[in-house]
Amino acid sequence: MNKNGLALIIFSMAALTSQPVLADSTHGHRYFGASVGFMEIENQTNDEASINHIEGRAGGYVNDFLAFETRLGVGLTNDTVNGAEFSLRYSLGAYIRAGFPVHEQAFPYFILGFSRADFEAKVAGNSVNDAETDSSYGVGIDVEVVNLSLTAEYLNMIDKNDISFSGFSVGFTTQF
Repeated sequence: MNKNGLALIIFSMAALTSQPVLADSTHGHRYFGASVGFMEIENQTNDEASINHIEGRAGGYVNDFLAFETRLGVGLTNDTVNGAEFSLRYSLGAYIRAGFPVHEQAFPYFILGFSRADFEAKVAGNSVNDAETDSSYGVGIDVEVVNLSLTAEYLNMIDKNDISFSGFSVGFTTQF
């Protein structure tokens, strides 16, 4: 076999085997996970209700720096403030996460998108629902441990019509 033929075989094998290695070293993966949020609802009278919720998420990385994500959540706890009981019926959202992997296991990011949240307030047996949709923003970090990413995040989901819904969440994601 001549040198050119051998070089062509070596180059071809390197090109064919380097693609999977490259794919494993980038964030080009899909993921799903869950998180628990410790949120605050604040209304026009500056009453703050603390609501915990659980949320599922699914998304995928476009490249090492950008991911698209959807979320669906439900309220876990209610809070009573000044005789009114506040609860979260559901939340959903679509987001873009942009960040920079500062280490093999750490990915801090900014998150931007749209959220919808449906709140319920009960006062003296009467119930009022209020659903709001607004632009959302926040910051977070994913820390990879084995095959799981632990996530900590602050997200301002709703800030509209004298209602603010924001807070911290912790959770996990796993890639597939």
